Amino acid sequence: MYCTIDCSTSGATGQIKICGNFNLNHRAYFRNVCNELLQSPDIKKIEVLLDDVARIDSSALGMLLTLNEQAKSSGKTIFLKNPVGIVAKSLQTVNFEQLFPIEGLQKSNV
Repeated sequence: MYCTIDCSTSGATGQIKICGNFNLNHRAYFRNVCNELLQSPDIKKIEVLLDDVARIDSSALGMLLTLNEQAKSSGKTIFLKNPVGIVAKSLQTVNFEQLFPIEGLQKSNV
């Protein structure tokens, strides 16, 4: 299945919108998008929009962890937003809510 990754900014907030299957195949493009936001002195907050992600694999989870580490060292904050279905369950299974603010996470029995 496809995956698209789009980047936008509004004031001090950068947004990364991911659609489709987020996996290792998208590492290089995701890294480029992240670096663009991380290097911008105007950006203080980065929102990763997950509501259109159908699946996420362990390498994509690792990419999110790396983004979080890089953001912290750059004085920026990462927010994961609106994960649904199997993506929400995956984030809960690995306790990402302890590492990131996750907005719109529906609690489930994992």
